[in-house]
Amino acid sequence: MMKRLIAVMTVLCLVLGSMSFALAEAVIVNWEDITSRREALGLDGSFRTLNAYPVQYWIPENLSYTDPTDSEMEASVCAKYVNADGTFGLAVLVYAQTDYNGISGLADAIRSQSSDFENVTELVVNGLDAISYRRVGGTNVYAAFYMPDTAVLVFNFFGVTTDEQTQEAGVISCSVRKAAEESQVAAVTWSDTTSIREQMGISYSFVKLNAVPYQFAISEDLVYETPTEEQQQQNYIAIFYNEARDRGLAVGCSKPEEATDPSEFLAYLKTLDIIAECGMETVNGIPCVYYTRNDMTNKFFLSYFVADGVELTLQFIGVDDSTFGTIAKVIAASVMEAQ
Repeated sequence: MMKRLIAVMTVLCLVLGSMSFALAEAVIVNWEDITSRREALGLDGSFRTLNAYPVQYWIPENLSYTDPTDSEMEASVCAKYVNADGTFGLAVLVYAQTDYNGISGLADAIRSQSSDFENVTELVVNGLDAISYRRVGGTNVYAAFYMPDTAVLVFNFFGVTTDEQTQEAGVISCSVRKAAEESQVAAVTWSDTTSIREQMGISYSFVKLNAVPYQFAISEDLVYETPTEEQQQQNYIAIFYNEARDRGLAVGCSKPEEATDPSEFLAYLKTLDIIAECGMETVNGIPCVYYTRNDMTNKFFLSYFVADGVELTLQFIGVDDSTFGTIAKVIAASVMEAQ
């Protein structure tokens, strides 16, 4: 156990180049191993999915998504996250794979550029072959992940000047993992939320929709509002807000042009750079696609395909609050055919 802990602590330093030697064997680290390090940062965060490749990674709340510039996209940047003043962040790059003869060949290729890069270390992160290295005399540190027969993903952390930023970049690097297979569709039911509802002590009452023969439960602190004319034009059929109007739910109903079923809609979402995470599940037997957006970190979206081409959308506002985030999950699990 102590040997494994030392390895985990070592990789967090190596990934940012704060040690001046490379290990002979790859350091093995898993996301579960760094729980204490993640908690020490004092930052909440969420996993994002790289749409081009089946990879997920954790992004802390102090980094916000920003669209890469045209020149950055030409340089293979597919996602970018920065802090409030833009001095520290992460650029995710995707390179078409060249024949490096595996991760060791990639590491040797980086080591050959010794005037530019140092502290090249081979890793295995959540089962993915990787290397860490840093730019000589600079504030850029890197973690590169070798995707067999597809690509090399490079996490380029820029503006790393403090110990806290060093640790933050290390935690993000150790979070990279394969995304779940699409065939692994979770099945959620209303009864699954019984224990959490009892623990929270919050009452819910079911609301029936007129537009479609479905219903869902709404928490006692959310009050119905009639959608404005503009909201109705955007296909919203019901709005619910708390008293402070910083937590709520918007319900929409439409026939989207992009897709007529959940599989098509999920495939469409994966083509959009603005989507942070997306997936599919069934809720009380209803096919459902869930997703988050890089530009709306306090919102969560669910699309239920309730009839031929008809999409019932729940848009939760204010899910950055952990309590309301749990309430939103309870409401999301309540959508069902009207009783």
